[in-house]
Amino acid sequence: MAIYRRLGLVRNPFAWVDDVDPGPFLDHLGLETPEPGASRLLQLIGEKGAGKSTHLRHWQSITGGPYYYVEPVGPADPPLGPIAYWDEADRVNDRHLRKLFAVALKTGATVVAGTHRDLAKPAQASGLPVHTVEFQELEIEVLRQWAEARIAEASFGEPQLVIPDEVLRTVISRVEASLREAGDLLHIWVAQQARAAGELG
Repeated sequence: MAIYRRLGLVRNPFAWVDDVDPGPFLDHLGLETPEPGASRLLQLIGEKGAGKSTHLRHWQSITGGPYYYVEPVGPADPPLGPIAYWDEADRVNDRHLRKLFAVALKTGATVVAGTHRDLAKPAQASGLPVHTVEFQELEIEVLRQWAEARIAEASFGEPQLVIPDEVLRTVISRVEASLREAGDLLHIWVAQQARAAGELG
């Protein structure tokens, strides 16, 4: 869009392309790629937009294995294999989870789950070891790196746009752990900067 060319951009860098990948993969938690056949549950706990789906999709692109998105309504039967990725796994009831985790233990499967609630109880009831990662409040350096990566992707030359630290701090205070919500606020801020540049021009 022409309005963003005033800032050296081909588009607003914080416009979401789709609902699965919120942008460049940025593992600010320093997590290792999970190993297939490890006979365990790796659960990523966090609010919507924190980066759970991004991690699942990124790791799946490396390890292979099925990716299963649990719909809000209807029956859910997540698949298993040497490694399997379940997104929104908290929507599966505990009784069914216990059965699935028992099969995972028996077959040596690795289950990587994105969830809003702790799934340790049904996993432990099935004997499946659990490793938990919780997404905490964003740090300013993490948000800066993520924002710079998106700006670089949307720039038609050397990136010119720099987001002040005070803007990043304000965003963090409003969104806590959600990169998606942070992107929504930064989308508004960049649009305001583009309009202001047009008025000055």
